[in-house]
Amino acid sequence: MRSKLRAPAPTPDLVVRMRLITRLLESSAPIWVVTAPAGFGKTTLIVRTLEEAEEVWGVRTAWVSVDRADGNPARFWTHVVAALVEAGVAADPAIGPLLDDDVDRALDEIVVAIEAVPTTVVLVLDDVHEIEDERVLLGLERLVARPPEGLLLAMTTRHELDLGLARRRLHGDVVELSAVDLAFTAEEGRRALAGELGSGVLDDGAAAELVSRLDGWPAGVRLSQLALRSDAPASLDAITGSSPEVATYLASEVLGGLSADVRDFLLDTSILMDLTPGVCDSVSGRSDSLAVLRTLAADQVFTSLVDPATSTFRLHRLFREFLVGEAAERPPEEMEDLHRRAMRWSLAADDLDSVVWHAVSAGEHEVALQAVGERLLDASNRGQIDDMWRWINWIGTERVLADSVLAALPAWVSLNQRRYDEIDPWLDAIWMVEGVSDDHLRLFAVHAGTIRASRDRHLGAIASAVESARQAVELADDAAPHWTIVSTVHATLAQVLALAGDADAVDAARVAIDLAGEAGQDPPLVMAYGALGMALDDPIAAGAAADSALSFVTSTDLERFHRPAMPWLVRAQVAFDEGRMADAEHAVERTIEIATIGDEPAVLALAHALCARIHHLHGREPEKRAALRSADAVGDELTGADWILEQVRAAHTATRFAPGPDDLLPIGARELSERELGVLRMLPYDLPRRELARQLYVSENTVKTHLTSIRRKLGLRGRADIVERARELGLLDDA
Repeated sequence: MRSKLRAPAPTPDLVVRMRLITRLLESSAPIWVVTAPAGFGKTTLIVRTLEEAEEVWGVRTAWVSVDRADGNPARFWTHVVAALVEAGVAADPAIGPLLDDDVDRALDEIVVAIEAVPTTVVLVLDDVHEIEDERVLLGLERLVARPPEGLLLAMTTRHELDLGLARRRLHGDVVELSAVDLAFTAEEGRRALAGELGSGVLDDGAAAELVSRLDGWPAGVRLSQLALRSDAPASLDAITGSSPEVATYLASEVLGGLSADVRDFLLDTSILMDLTPGVCDSVSGRSDSLAVLRTLAADQVFTSLVDPATSTFRLHRLFREFLVGEAAERPPEEMEDLHRRAMRWSLAADDLDSVVWHAVSAGEHEVALQAVGERLLDASNRGQIDDMWRWINWIGTERVLADSVLAALPAWVSLNQRRYDEIDPWLDAIWMVEGVSDDHLRLFAVHAGTIRASRDRHLGAIASAVESARQAVELADDAAPHWTIVSTVHATLAQVLALAGDADAVDAARVAIDLAGEAGQDPPLVMAYGALGMALDDPIAAGAAADSALSFVTSTDLERFHRPAMPWLVRAQVAFDEGRMADAEHAVERTIEIATIGDEPAVLALAHALCARIHHLHGREPEKRAALRSADAVGDELTGADWILEQVRAAHTATRFAPGPDDLLPIGARELSERELGVLRMLPYDLPRRELARQLYVSENTVKTHLTSIRRKLGLRGRADIVERARELGLLDDA
C-alpha cells in the first residue's frame, strides 16, 4: 500500500512548465482536473505544482495512485483514509469498520476529519480513469458535490469524468487542463531535447520541427530522445509510430488498455487518414463507428474531432503510424480487402486522393489511372499540382507513362513546379515504354510541344517558344476533338505570339477561347483572354479581355497555375493610357508580383518598363531609374524577344526628359483633334445631338462621328463618364 500513497519522483531532465503550475496555483477552485492521454505529464505536473504549493501555502498532501484493483468501495476508501492519515489528518478509528459496512457514514467521518485540519489538505487521486465500480464513482461524486472546507481535490485521468462536474463548473469551482494545454510548446520541446541530448545535437529549427510533428506529445519527445542519441540528423525522419521505443510504449500504455473490439476497429481503420462515420462503417463492416469514434475522442485515446460539421476525426500521427505497423502483420489479402472497401467508398464520395491511395494499396492500378484521368481537368483547374505528383508516385511512373491520357503528366508537373531540367528527361522517357500506340505517341507529341513552348516562355526564349507552339498546334489540329490539350495548345501559342508582337496572336487567342469555353477549362481561358488583350489595339476591347481573363481566377491560390500576369499587365496599360495612374500603378505592381512568382520574365520586362513610365509622370526619378534598370536586367536575359526589347527602349526614350503638360494626358486624350475637343467642351451642357450640330455649325452625322472617336480615344462610353474624365484631365473649364 505504501507505494500507492507516495507521489512518484519526477525524472531529472524534467522541463518545469511554470505556465501550467501558475494556472493551477492562481485558481481559487477547490477541484483540479487534468485530462490527457498517456504520456502527457499529468502526474508530473501535479507533483511539481504541489511542491510549489507546499512552499507557498504549507499545504498537506494525501496521494493515492489509483489502479484497477481499486474495484470496490471498501478497498478504495481504505486507501484514501490511509493517505489522509499519512498527511496528518486525524481520522476516527471507527472509520475502518464503516468502510466495510456503510461507506456513506464513513465519508461523513472523513469530511469531519478533514475540516478539523487547520491547513489546506490536498487529496490527489492519480489515474481516476481506472475506477469502474459504480459504487466508488457514486461516493466520489458525492465528495465532488459537497467537498469539505479546506479540501483541494486534484484528479488526473485519461478520459473525461462524469462526476457531476458540470454543476461545479457553473460556480467556477473547477479548473481543468487538457491535452491541448499539456502539449509541449516549441520552446518547452527544445529545452527538453537539449536537456537530454545536449544543446549541440539538434538546432532550434530541427527541435521545433520534431515537436510539431509529435503534436507536442511530451512522451513522444522523451522517446525521440532515446532514438536520437546515436545520430540525430540522420534519425530525425525515422522517428515514426513504428520506431521500437514508440511502438513499445503505445502497445503497452494505449492499445493494451482497450477492448479487443476497439482494437480491431482501430487496426481496420488505420488505413484511413481521416475518420468519418461513413467510411469507417464501410471499411470495418460495422454500423456504430460514430459512437466508437466519439468514445475514443472522449477517452482521449489519441483521437481528436477535427470537424464537428462532418464528424471527422483524426488519430495522432505517431499513433496512426503505430497502428499501420501493427495492421501490417495481418494477411496481405485481408489488408487489400480493407483498402478495396475504402476505395469504393472514396469513389462514391469523389475523394480522388483517397481513391488513388486505396486503389494502389489494393492492387487496383487501373482504377487509380482511370480515376485520375477522368478528374484531371478539374484537378488542373483547381491547381492541384502537388497532388498530381503524389498520385504519380503512388501509381508508379512506368504505369503513368504507359497510359495514353496521363503519359505527359510528370512533365506537366515538373513544368508547374519550375523544375525545368527534369522536363526533357520525362519527355524522352516515352521511348522507353513498350507497346504504345501511334495515337498515344501523337497525343504525347502535342503535349511535349506545348510543354516545351511553356518552358521556353518561362526561360525568356520567346522565338523558340513560338516555334514549339506552332508545331504543337499543327499536330493538335489533326487530333480528336475530345483531347482537352487542344485549347491549352492554342492558348499557349496565343501567349507567345502576343509576347513576340505578332498580329496572329488575336486569331490564336479567339480560337483558344472558343475551345476552352467548350471544354470548361479555366487556365487556357485566362491565358487566351490575356493574350487577346495584349494583342488588341482598341483599349476598350483590351480592357474587357483582361477583365474576362481575371474573372476565371477565383482565388489568389490559383494565380500560380492560371498565370494571370499578362491580363494584369493589360489592365495596367489600359489604365495608364486612360490617365488613371493610381489604377495603373496598382495593376503593374500586381503584374510584377505575379510575374516574379510565376516565372514570367517577358511579362516582367514589360511591367518594369511601364512602371518606369508611371514613376516618370509622377516625377519620381530614383524609382524611375530603378524600374528601367530592372527592365534592362530582365531584357538582357531574353532571347528572340525583339518586340519586348523595343518596348523597353521606348520606355527609356519616353522618360528621358522631364514630363511636359501633354505627357500628363492619357494617350487617347493627346490624340483628340481640335474639332473633337470642340464637341467635348459642349458635352457638359447636356444638349441633344441635333442642337450640338447646330451650335457647332456641322451636320448631325459629323457630331456622331466625333462622339464615337472621343469615346474610343478616352476608353469611355457614357457622356457623364466622358465629362467627368475630361474635368479630371483639365480639358474642360471649371464653368
